[in-house]
Amino acid sequence: MSWKVKAIIAASSLIIMALVILPLFLFVQSPTAEPSKFIGPQVKAQNKKVDVVSVGEGLTVGTVNWKVLEANKVDMIVEPEREPSIPEGVFVLLRIQANSGESQARQVYTRQFTIIDSRKREFKRSVDGQAALAFAGKEAIFYQEAGPGKSLDGYVVFDVSQDATGLKLKIDDFDPASSNYGYIDLAI
Repeated sequence: MSWKVKAIIAASSLIIMALVILPLFLFVQSPTAEPSKFIGPQVKAQNKKVDVVSVGEGLTVGTVNWKVLEANKVDMIVEPEREPSIPEGVFVLLRIQANSGESQARQVYTRQFTIIDSRKREFKRSVDGQAALAFAGKEAIFYQEAGPGKSLDGYVVFDVSQDATGLKLKIDDFDPASSNYGYIDLAI
């Protein structure tokens, strides 16, 4: 082997060792350093403030301002020319308004809404109740597009246990990668 090839191999070995060993040194804490000081990236704990508002008040989650205009418990939803829709527990019927600050239109999805009670139980929307509302002429807020300057107004219905108290609507951000959310205290 020529001396040039040996030099290239030696230089390559040094570069590889530097790439492997140097990062290890960056993350090792010095024994004499204060506990909060070390070399390398620092991760700060995030204390997330979660907003809670009342019915009729606006709640901004991400770029959308949400408002529950009406919150009612109902025993059944009566549809014209059909059998009434009866819940396993009680229906919670919400009329929701949304005003978007988004630059592009986005659809409202069911996964954004959950009712949580004082015992931390979660209730998703009722598919049967939502269908009954549609037959009764009440427009669902789901699958409508929220966009710049466009206000949405529609209904969502949940089937909630009879013994559920302290109901709050949890609203998640449009962006599935976001962890932003807030609550609206339903006071029912």
